[in-house]
Amino acid sequence: MRIFERKSFVIPLLGMALFAIPAVEAQFFAKVPTRAYVLNFASNSVTVIDTANNTVVSTIPVGDGPHTIAFTPDGLKVYIVNYYSDNVSVIDTKTNTVVTTVAVESNPGAIAVTPDGRFAYVANISSGTVSVISTKSSTVIATIAVGVYPYAVSFTPDGTLAYVVNDVSNTISVISTAKNTVVATVPVGSNPVVEAIVPVGCLPSFVCTEP
Repeated sequence: MRIFERKSFVIPLLGMALFAIPAVEAQFFAKVPTRAYVLNFASNSVTVIDTANNTVVSTIPVGDGPHTIAFTPDGLKVYIVNYYSDNVSVIDTKTNTVVTTVAVESNPGAIAVTPDGRFAYVANISSGTVSVISTKSSTVIATIAVGVYPYAVSFTPDGTLAYVVNDVSNTISVISTAKNTVVATVPVGSNPVVEAIVPVGCLPSFVCTEP
């Protein structure tokens, strides 16, 4: 089994961005207003940088192999997927401390928060499942079987559907977020790794127009 390949990419999401820094192996950079959160994969920690003066303001211990990151829309919580310890660290961005740790299934590799901020969907690579975490209770409320080696997850702008990339089975699992069930499986090309959903009103060139 191969672990995520670390490539340089940028994903705009609700005014925030997630970057991979190609010069720093296994580190990811996530930006929120005045703060940058860097995942230190080998150090099992998150470094918080004040972007106003580019100084480190905190180093937060998390689980084993912090791998991907997602914020709630209000920026008050950050979710860190820990690949080797099979859990998700939840950080309070006001205090920069881990407030809880949520157990998921084997080798979680990707995470996304619904547009309304109520749930976090975690793709578990080795289990072939998606864990749905309530951001209110910090508990897993559903576990959904998807394809082989789920690698990424994205939502439609209205949050009604989640699209999960299955790298080995070469499919996309479409999940109804109301029912937390797979409602369609779409065959795609070989070894899909990332998908992006273009908002309504965006042209093929990704130039957006008013709805």
